[in-house]
Amino acid sequence: MTFREQFMSSRGMVLLVTTLFLLAIGAQYLIKISDQRRTNRSAIQRWQPQILGLEQGEDISKTYQYPNPPIMSVLLLPLVRLPAMSMATIWYLAKVVMAILVLSWSFRLVDPARKLPWWVTSIIVLFSIRPIVGDLQHGNVNLFVFFVVMSSLMLVATGRSLLGGITMALAVSCKVTPLLFIPYFVWKREWKFLGGWVAGMALFLWPGIVPSLVLGYSENQRNLASWYTEMVHPFVVEGKVTTEHSNQSLPGLIFRLGTESPSFISYPDGVFTPDEFHHLISLSPRIAKLIVQASMLIFVAIVVCLCRPVQRQTGRRLIETSTWPILAAEWSFIFIGMLLFSERTWKHHAVTLALPWAVIVSATYNSVSPLTRRFCIVATIVAMAGMWITSTGLLDDRTAKLGQVYGGYTVAFISMACAIVIILREAMVARRSLANHANDMATTTIAA
Repeated sequence: MTFREQFMSSRGMVLLVTTLFLLAIGAQYLIKISDQRRTNRSAIQRWQPQILGLEQGEDISKTYQYPNPPIMSVLLLPLVRLPAMSMATIWYLAKVVMAILVLSWSFRLVDPARKLPWWVTSIIVLFSIRPIVGDLQHGNVNLFVFFVVMSSLMLVATGRSLLGGITMALAVSCKVTPLLFIPYFVWKREWKFLGGWVAGMALFLWPGIVPSLVLGYSENQRNLASWYTEMVHPFVVEGKVTTEHSNQSLPGLIFRLGTESPSFISYPDGVFTPDEFHHLISLSPRIAKLIVQASMLIFVAIVVCLCRPVQRQTGRRLIETSTWPILAAEWSFIFIGMLLFSERTWKHHAVTLALPWAVIVSATYNSVSPLTRRFCIVATIVAMAGMWITSTGLLDDRTAKLGQVYGGYTVAFISMACAIVIILREAMVARRSLANHANDMATTTIAA
């Protein structure tokens, strides 16, 4: 299919309308970032003086608690040197392109034969668009990281696993959560991918050849160590969890509702002050941590049971497109795990749900099992209800914040994860049935 035919196809028209919509709401974003009376008008504007401080030798992770490793700052450095309005506008437009590409790749993975009608792809966009709009207007890096991860996965799907691993290393070096894909690819025995990932980590994180070329080796190491101390060590080693109502990760919800931890916090005169508590029971932090760890073990067990290593013929490089929908479902489960088990997950982090929504909606349309179809519909209703109950645009501010307190998005993540499990289970049963049929046919042929 030529580019013109792709563009004029139903899928291309849906993406075109989506592009026009995202550009149209960009006008609202421009008004927001141009209002000089507002502080912290977007994340990229807030970070601009911080990232520029790198050139003066500032330790931005320690001084400002900048949330990403040095490579992310280095990638943004050419952009933040521009005037604030130009920088924010270019960043918005670049992320619109990224959003359209990840949606296009999601469609391609779940529907390689291009059989989905336009209204199904439209539903996928409608379900995916809210977090995308939120991240665009917030000016954060979540769409960028999602774009890099999806680039890596598409490279794997098209047989370029080594380059895919290097690209995944860039994503992990920009933000920790894509690291969840690495044990998955170990289980899948994708050794070329893992080799590329190791090489990429040396390039982008430690020793960080690329950021060291810009910052200098010692300066890069200092910033990397500070980032680890400020962002990784408190959660991984000390077990500290952000329990504010806006945190929609599973650890955030369990600690918020299960321990005597605040759900609303203020900082009068810079002093940490708990304002409200909504815990239902009073567990010790140790017990809450054990519950989180048990949840992680369940997640790992599901991956082991349902995500089988791919058996390829010797010398086989490409992955057959017929297996792409199954891979998309497996990768969707990992994306949801990234949201569930991160130390902190804000609503706009859910941009990564574009692929899970594509899997669930396409499976609802294509599934041969009425039970799977009904389960996907119910899971979709629950997920959408969980997300919308946190919406300040739909509900009053207090009700929406209480929706976050009780984990509206967390419920949505769990509901979608359950739907993905059912879809993968159906695919596994279908594969076993097909294999058994092939064995029966082979046995019959031999007997004859």
